[in-house]
Amino acid sequence: MLDLMMPEMDGYQFRAEQQRNPALRAIQTLIVTAGTVTSRVEALGAEAILRKPVSLRRLVDTIRRFC
Repeated sequence: MLDLMMPEMDGYQFRAEQQRNPALRAIQTLIVTAGTVTSRVEALGAEAILRKPVSLRRLVDTIRRFC
């Protein structure tokens, strides 16, 4: 799970680093954001994008799809 709004490194920077690293590239990513889902967010290539607030049921169902 990746939140786009983080204090040290935002989710965009983290995802770019993740995709550059062959050992981390294959890790499935679920983006959780309170912001608008724009083409920039979609271009991050996550398996799923959830908007906050997320219901517990939807979060668990989404995670279950990837486990």
